[in-house]
Amino acid sequence: RAFSCVVAGVSLAALPRQHNRRVVPMGGCVSAPGAASDAEASTHREISPSVARGAAIDSETNPQMEGEYRARAAITTSAAAAVRPRDFAACSPEANARVYGSLGSLYAKCGGVFGVAAFVDRCMDKWMADEVLNANKAVATWHQKAQRCGFKFLVVQIICNLTGGPQQYTGRPMDRSHKHLNISEDEWGAFMEIFNQVCSEFGQSQDVTDDLNALMISMEADCCVAPGERVPPPPGPARPSGSSLYARLGGVYPIALFVDRLVDALLDDDRMAIPTDVSKRNDVSLKYLFTELVCSICGGPEVVTSIDHDETKLLVPRSSWHLFLSTAKVAADHFPKATISSLMQVLEAKSSYIVDPLSSAA
Repeated sequence: RAFSCVVAGVSLAALPRQHNRRVVPMGGCVSAPGAASDAEASTHREISPSVARGAAIDSETNPQMEGEYRARAAITTSAAAAVRPRDFAACSPEANARVYGSLGSLYAKCGGVFGVAAFVDRCMDKWMADEVLNANKAVATWHQKAQRCGFKFLVVQIICNLTGGPQQYTGRPMDRSHKHLNISEDEWGAFMEIFNQVCSEFGQSQDVTDDLNALMISMEADCCVAPGERVPPPPGPARPSGSSLYARLGGVYPIALFVDRLVDALLDDDRMAIPTDVSKRNDVSLKYLFTELVCSICGGPEVVTSIDHDETKLLVPRSSWHLFLSTAKVAADHFPKATISSLMQVLEAKSSYIVDPLSSAA
């Protein structure tokens, strides 16, 4: 029963669910030891929300598909030839440590941000599809589409933080964000059973498994309601204070939904050759990494994993920048109208954190 990251060596059985989405190979990029083979890297995870290019993006999910896994498929694309190989190992030791962790740390043993994102995504899909957990109507409400993206982001963030990563948890305290859900001990047991099912799917050493279980168990008292304990009222939406763009956008939950829509649309667009692979740079990790970047550049408290490591950037081709911005405007249609132009200006100003530095403007 172990939690292993996809960058630390993984069988096909542990790969995420797949999608008929092209994968632009990374060429000569350097993977962590034991990274997935080229054959494994020819698969990609399915995304449940449908995307209508040039029109409104469907923010609803197909409940029949949620949590299901489709057959793996090899995907090729003519755009792959236009992507230059790069050596991510050329990044500074400090940047590599922020992404992959210091030697011996639990964060490093979990594969750094890429590994934690993959593991959490698998857990979240299973938790959100579980009948026992969804029987609690308060919990089921948080599994709805508008909440799910931000929820996933915060879980990756806190696991990265607790395992020794540079990320800082920016959500509410565990008791304030969970006690009102009236989670019982039996529901917690189902939650942990799924956690350990996913651990067994990923395969890691027993000491890492024990450490991760200890982290989860340490949060039980703050998340569950004991017999006879009063259930507090819902705390209401977590709206950030202040006049920053981050606050005006509504904080991490609306921003995470924006990024979810945007990344889905970009990866589904044949005109947008964003380098991806199944082992690390896939929709799961790109959504987490781009969410923390957008939050940060808009004035939020989220800490960016590494601003200097190209592997963590979205890597939009320079020649597709205008397409990126037009797609972003569509994905932002749930924000207050007065904030959308400001968001586009911030993305433009911080384009160096988003574009592929090896791409050309032609």
